[in-house]
Amino acid sequence: MREREWAYGLVLSVMAVWSWQPAMGAAVNSDIVIPTTFESGHFYATPMLTNGRSMRLMLDTGGGTIPTNWISNSQADQLGITIDHECEIDGQIYKAGSPIFKEKSGLPELSTQCRGVVVIPNKEAGNTPGQVVPSYFLGGVWTFDYPNRQVVIRGIKWRPPADAHRAALGFRTLPNGNHGGWPRITINVDGEILSMLLDSGATAKPTSEALGENPRAVTDGFTVGSYIAESMMQRWSAKHPDWLVIEKGDALFSKFGRMIRVPDLAIAGWDVGPVWFIERPDEAFHSMMASLMDKAPEGAIGANVLERFNLTINYKKEEAWFQCPSGCSLASTSKNRKL
Repeated sequence: MREREWAYGLVLSVMAVWSWQPAMGAAVNSDIVIPTTFESGHFYATPMLTNGRSMRLMLDTGGGTIPTNWISNSQADQLGITIDHECEIDGQIYKAGSPIFKEKSGLPELSTQCRGVVVIPNKEAGNTPGQVVPSYFLGGVWTFDYPNRQVVIRGIKWRPPADAHRAALGFRTLPNGNHGGWPRITINVDGEILSMLLDSGATAKPTSEALGENPRAVTDGFTVGSYIAESMMQRWSAKHPDWLVIEKGDALFSKFGRMIRVPDLAIAGWDVGPVWFIERPDEAFHSMMASLMDKAPEGAIGANVLERFNLTINYKKEEAWFQCPSGCSLASTSKNRKL
């Protein structure tokens, strides 16, 4: 989920999201390594144009209020991409350009709604130069290998590693019979099972106080994070006054976001922690994201958790596989039995 405030639905055209349909399936015969760069926890796809310049598109499993891949006006200008056509999705018109990629250096033509790439105003793009949206991932098997800083579309012969743990994912079935692209995963915190958005793009802008308590690499002030709904954070704080809270921990929006340190959580049979969560309004998840997912989430699990894992998401089978080289321990039976 990108950091722009309207990404929580303030300027969302829900009908367009409901009714898009992927142009192609994402199954491939052999592995395809996506050209990427890794910046403070975020993966950016970097397909190269024939003019030698590289595009930057955040690979965001939890974002996307536009139903096709896009770039900002600024990036279009930098790349020399001009708007040369329009595409219509459910009555909404999008302006798009037609980048020409260097052979074997672009993104595969998978689930796209517009020819080329949509170009949106800088104000709407916020601090994100471009985005690969959830609809692009549908039908495929995607590995986000955080330890090795690599993203791979898996071929049809891929099998999960023997030491990887499976987690079932939930997706909403749309009115047209297709699945929505927003994956729901469950975690266990303090003995309670919580539904969460699986969100590789969840973004944080930590304050100096937050970085003092939780040092992290940042790029232009931004890094990755996980989110929790305000009502859940209040419950945690009331039940566990010993859980550290930073009142002004995140400066992503005009109103500072509180942050809370959860000692540990279980995900896919692994225990990890401590984990910092950033407070977000209830309506961001209980209303906006609930309208796009099969169940209302309590927040989002971002790459401050995912960075420990070689994570593979099988969208067709609605499952994820978590392989943890380090930084995890096996979850106890009592914690893991419902996950």
